[in-house]
Amino acid sequence: MSKNPEKFIIDIYPITPLSLRGRQFYSYLWDVEIPRGSLVSIPFFKRNIEGIVIHNRRDFERFGNIKLKKINKILEDKFLTENQLKLAEFIFDYYFSPIGTVLKFFVPKRTKIRNLQPTTNNLQLKKINPTTEQQNAVDEITKNHSKFNPPAGGQKFLLFGPASSGKTEAYIHSILKLKKDNPESQFLILLPELTLTPQAIERYGAYFKPEEIVLLHSKISKGQFYSNWKKIKNGEVKIIIGTRMAVFAPFKNLKLIVIDEEQDISFKQWDMNPRYDARTVSEKLAEIYKANLALGSAAP
Repeated sequence: MSKNPEKFIIDIYPITPLSLRGRQFYSYLWDVEIPRGSLVSIPFFKRNIEGIVIHNRRDFERFGNIKLKKINKILEDKFLTENQLKLAEFIFDYYFSPIGTVLKFFVPKRTKIRNLQPTTNNLQLKKINPTTEQQNAVDEITKNHSKFNPPAGGQKFLLFGPASSGKTEAYIHSILKLKKDNPESQFLILLPELTLTPQAIERYGAYFKPEEIVLLHSKISKGQFYSNWKKIKNGEVKIIIGTRMAVFAPFKNLKLIVIDEEQDISFKQWDMNPRYDARTVSEKLAEIYKANLALGSAAP
């Protein structure tokens, strides 16, 4: 008698709203192990939905005529990074929001990738040498991140000053210094409002190449969003400018998070689940990546 082919039980987070009182993952069968973070299609009651793989184990003899459904297909291996899964599980635990609801923010709509770049309308904007006070801020933000000094991780700084006091220049020169020491580093700039993105693109565009900068916010097309998402995951882009949703991106080598106007209420999501504060999530993100966090405000 021939031996039955080996099967694996795959535990999966369904990407759909679930009750917190019920289970957050479901088990399915597949012929081989599937990497954690992979995106799959699964039968879920009477419909097919997407899910994220979280665990594999060998199948075993099950009593009581218990049958498991089989995964429909693997959509993409390692679609989410391990660090994204850590952050999603933190949000699930900290904000008591179903994991399937949380994961919707981590999984962009997969669509045709268009090769578009953010425009930098004023590349001739004058570069400014930092003042002594700005340079002191730069030195503090970057001192534990040189290539000769392993990052301590998760250090938090407050840059306090009124509007137009030069906080942005301190951010930019911190990035320049970190990027010089670690060319593969990535940097997240969080803005409270969409209306501030053109100015940010102009300011950062004076120091960095257009192909190094991407935007992440809800008003760009799904195709452009997915293209930018993939470039972040591949480490192709270095400067990520966005609203609060940018914390869910698949960073490869994040070294610094900047939250500009950190006191702004727009960093809190109140209108739908998960109801989260991007500042709190950024602190966890910095801890995961051992990145520094700089918060700027005139009224902290």
